[in-house]
Amino acid sequence: MISRKIGTAMQMKQKYHVFEMKWSRIHHRHRKIGQPNNMNFEQEGIYSPIIEITRKTEKSENFFRLIAQKLLSIVVVQIPDISLNISVDSLTLFLNFLRDSVCLSVEEGIIAIALLQRFAHKQQEKGIYILNTKNVGTLLVVLAIVTMKMNRDCAHRNSSIGRMFNIPVSILNESEMAFLNQIDHEALVEEDTFSLLLEEILHIQAIGIQL
Repeated sequence: MISRKIGTAMQMKQKYHVFEMKWSRIHHRHRKIGQPNNMNFEQEGIYSPIIEITRKTEKSENFFRLIAQKLLSIVVVQIPDISLNISVDSLTLFLNFLRDSVCLSVEEGIIAIALLQRFAHKQQEKGIYILNTKNVGTLLVVLAIVTMKMNRDCAHRNSSIGRMFNIPVSILNESEMAFLNQIDHEALVEEDTFSLLLEEILHIQAIGIQL
């Protein structure tokens, strides 16, 4: 039964790998975001356009708002009356808080969009709709947790994130496992998917329209 939890309790044992961005120019290798790679772009002197663009957008005050708009547009399709509970402004505050408290990056924001899209697709594909107005806040926190674990060598513990948002760690653990189960543990984001989302948001930023 689902109340404020997203799913049933299990201890997650999946090993997360470090997120390393690579561009198709680099030896034409097709890697997935999240696979381990020891290459350091700065040390190797390799130019990566997508890295350069993303670093520049880190300075944009509006970029996290654009990510918030995109996230909300996905959620609205799943929960039509969600506007009563959440808005672009509140989602932007949430992302900015994560940026300031746990150093959420633009890359991670874009990965979060891709994972939320996958979650929404799996809901429709399976006909199992577990997202609702009562647990959407927990889902967004879990989305951030999974994203950061995919992107970092050492991510914050669920207990630390739980204290930030006053969510019991047991609920976060259960919800995280439910999220991963719903997406069939397919938490790696393809480079092409990341690039398309980045280009979409950069285009919207350039012409100044709403998602």
